[in-house]
Amino acid sequence: MALDRMRTDGIVWAALCALGAHVAACSESSSAGGNPGPLGAGGMVGGGGAAGSTAGAAGEKEAGSMEAGRAGDDGPTSADQESSADGGEADVSRDGAAGANDASGGSEASRPHNLVFRLIDPIPEHKLKPGEDPFGIAVDTSVVGLSLDQSVVVGLSEITRDHTADGGYSYGYEPFRWTESTGSVSLGLPPGAIVSDRRATRNFPMFMSADASVVVGWFGWGAPDEAVFRWTLASGMVSLGHVAETSRLTLRAMSSDGAVVAGTITDVDAAFHTEALEWTTRSGWVRLGKIPGHTDSEVVGVSSDGSLIVGWSGIPFRRTPVLWPQGADIRSLDKAPGFDSCEPLTMTPDGKVIAGVCTRGSTTRVFRWTESTGFEIVGIPSVSITYELGGISSDGAVLVGNYENSLSGELQPFRFTEAGGAQGLGVLPGYVKSSLARDVFAMSADGTVVTGKAGDSNGLGPAFRWTETAGMASLGLLPGHNDSHASSVSPDGSFITGRSGSAAPGTYPRVADAVVWDARGAIHSIPADLVAAGIDLRGYRPHDAWIAVNNGKVAYYGVAVGVDVDVNRRRGWVEWLP
Repeated sequence: MALDRMRTDGIVWAALCALGAHVAACSESSSAGGNPGPLGAGGMVGGGGAAGSTAGAAGEKEAGSMEAGRAGDDGPTSADQESSADGGEADVSRDGAAGANDASGGSEASRPHNLVFRLIDPIPEHKLKPGEDPFGIAVDTSVVGLSLDQSVVVGLSEITRDHTADGGYSYGYEPFRWTESTGSVSLGLPPGAIVSDRRATRNFPMFMSADASVVVGWFGWGAPDEAVFRWTLASGMVSLGHVAETSRLTLRAMSSDGAVVAGTITDVDAAFHTEALEWTTRSGWVRLGKIPGHTDSEVVGVSSDGSLIVGWSGIPFRRTPVLWPQGADIRSLDKAPGFDSCEPLTMTPDGKVIAGVCTRGSTTRVFRWTESTGFEIVGIPSVSITYELGGISSDGAVLVGNYENSLSGELQPFRFTEAGGAQGLGVLPGYVKSSLARDVFAMSADGTVVTGKAGDSNGLGPAFRWTETAGMASLGLLPGHNDSHASSVSPDGSFITGRSGSAAPGTYPRVADAVVWDARGAIHSIPADLVAAGIDLRGYRPHDAWIAVNNGKVAYYGVAVGVDVDVNRRRGWVEWLP
């Protein structure tokens, strides 16, 4: 059984692309699934439910078969504030005291207190051995999620060895768990895994619980050796085994406590039909079935409590949204009137609001579904026939996405609300195009702040922020740069993180500064702020940034690029604000 790595909705691809991994997904986007942490968090397209805290018991189960229904079924302490060899602490502020587009990061008087910065080092298994050529072996790390209390980092360690003399390169990937006291510790390998070289394993995290006590992902180098793993703090790494008569498994979502995992399998028949699948701590793998007469079904998401799975069932080019409630048969939601196919793409954490796209011939429209309203078709009359869904607010009242303007042919952003319907957000003045980044769709939790990117004829330009009161406004660039991107937004919309850099037309900035835009629109270079505060970056420069907020605690994290010593190598980093 091979695992479908190109269609998974965990954020591991953001980490891999940031590391420069050689995967096709990296050519399409630079960060997958919106705010990449925690892994598998709901709210963006393909999200798998809200973050939670309590882990379920681990266990290895045999693959099961399915009739037409589903079977029923203290976090870590805060990060240590002590200085260490892998970072430092200092006084830095981004409170908006600086003027708009001030690249200095604020005046010295405005810098507040006791931030902590850490570069995340690789796991011991990936460190160089005595006598090895450091120019022939590259070791990188990335941060792929933080626990809700921000004291635990889940990341990915990669080692690349140059074997061009005898056939090319070899790669090894292992997930790790980092704390201030332990450093980076590998999650290990499943029992019975056949590994001839520990530094040539492929082991990827896809989803994690909010307290980082459960991590689910896949391991192996190819069929028939690939399988799903589930790691828990209590039981360590456990293989979830294989599903009989299948050739591929796509992990799609996980409940907040890690007790329910859902995905899609591809059968070994000649037509490669698919079927939705779930794993629970009680039942192991169970096929979820299809609507009678249909050939395929797939999972889209899982509610945060694991009680509801959302997906579709259909035949080629004809898809119908369905629900798999816990302990009940599959339920068809039918399709929106007048459309041939409707495919759900995202949902609120409780599963009560579902959104996706419906098609009829060449026409594509976004839909929103609730139990009380049924299907609502989202569109701007007489403007476009092509729409793509971006994200959904935490309560499901707001949708954002892009539409293709029928006059200009360019993508432009739109925003839908229950009260006002769909509204085009226009184009940033002075630029020919503005759209929500297809790989980000970052917005505040309530959908009142939306971010995207403006571009000239070459696609280069600043990130933008849109609000109901101010409309669309440029977020600006650092001095000497010509391109910026927004990566994530704080839940209240007051802070936006991303990157600013310089790029040639049609290219992605390979060297950029991680930045924060404050509520007043001032842009702050994170590496410049850290250097000004006297923190030793060890020759690395933070390249991109995401934000994590919980109970007023703010942390930024991302990938830093080596610029002095380990040129073009990558290290994950985290900055905790006081």
